[in-house]
Amino acid sequence: MSFFFNRYEQEPKKEIDVNAPPKQGLALFFSVLRNEFWELIKLNLVFIIFCLPAVTIPAAITAMSKITIKMLMDQPVYVFSEFLSSFKAEWKRATIVGAIYFPLLAATLYGQYIYLNIMENFILYAASIFLSIILITAGFYIFPMIAVLDTDLKGVLKNAVLLVFIRAPHNVLALIAAAALALFVLVFFPLSSLLVILILFSLTNLITTFCAYTGIKKFVISP
Repeated sequence: MSFFFNRYEQEPKKEIDVNAPPKQGLALFFSVLRNEFWELIKLNLVFIIFCLPAVTIPAAITAMSKITIKMLMDQPVYVFSEFLSSFKAEWKRATIVGAIYFPLLAATLYGQYIYLNIMENFILYAASIFLSIILITAGFYIFPMIAVLDTDLKGVLKNAVLLVFIRAPHNVLALIAAAALALFVLVFFPLSSLLVILILFSLTNLITTFCAYTGIKKFVISP
């Protein structure tokens, strides 16, 4: 077993031009996707394993966000050991937030079904869609902030809600990209099942964290 993890944890070899200016924007995203592709596959597999008891999903998302943030910062990543370390360190805070966040999100999604199919109230249906979008995009920020900031949970939730509105255009683009990926999986399932196993979750997290971490650096960390 130790032999497996030692090989699994080998640091990816990179050719780095120390004189090159740091990449930003989409150039940074695609650079990470290209250079860390195999690490993203490892991360996806580890994430699935740690999500097997559903109660651990919030902590697993937090640990995955910690890894993708390190990728975006161009820091060396040891997927298993750092995922496990972050999972252990933040499981309590992440689980508490998850116990609030996911039932609220589920309630807004269920509300869409009720207001459209049973009550046929399109105003409440539209309101529930709006609340779902607010909660989903707030999730972009909640779990990365838990992963990298030693902030109380009240501060995490407050900052996440503020960033939803401050960075609305960025959030919409990230939401569209993540939704397009999910739609692709649904349309081509079961042909896309290999994509789910290998990279769907880590790639989705890279998209949302790429959006979120820029805002966290600018509006939360810098001040």
